[in-house]
Amino acid sequence: MSHATAGSWQFTIRSLLFSMFLVGIACTALVNANHWWAGGCSAATFVVLTVAVLLAVHSEPMGRAYWVGFAVAGWIYVLLLVMSAFGRTTEQITQVALDWIYPFFAWHEPMPANGEPLLPFRSGGTMTRAEELHRAHFDSIGHACFAVLAAILGGTASQWLHLRRSLRPNEQRE
Repeated sequence: MSHATAGSWQFTIRSLLFSMFLVGIACTALVNANHWWAGGCSAATFVVLTVAVLLAVHSEPMGRAYWVGFAVAGWIYVLLLVMSAFGRTTEQITQVALDWIYPFFAWHEPMPANGEPLLPFRSGGTMTRAEELHRAHFDSIGHACFAVLAAILGGTASQWLHLRRSLRPNEQRE
């Protein structure tokens, strides 16, 4: 078995396959954005972040480092999202990213249904009520995905910091 160092990044086939599975689910949810996908992704995000808190309490030191970072980063993202929804903070960079990627996932109705009036859209175009709902669900799903991504990055950074600290010689520790 090889000795791990603070600078080594190793991925297992299982972790890569699981990552691809999650990316596939996220893309499917974004393309088919509706209230079921939005509710499911939001609920799954809250469950995962809550379980991460429990895992942070009941894990071994290396796992604890990951789950603490995961939970803290994920919940901070959710808190910032809630604060921006209530006008307490400015628009999030992730909303700008969602605005940028929306055209790649956008659902377009061929013609307005039943003469429904077209509503103005942020970028100057127009969209129907159905497209407006799709966009709202798209944003909800996108923010759930960004919360999990922030949590994964937080967990990875926390685990890296823990490993880096544990590999230092004893005399350099404070």
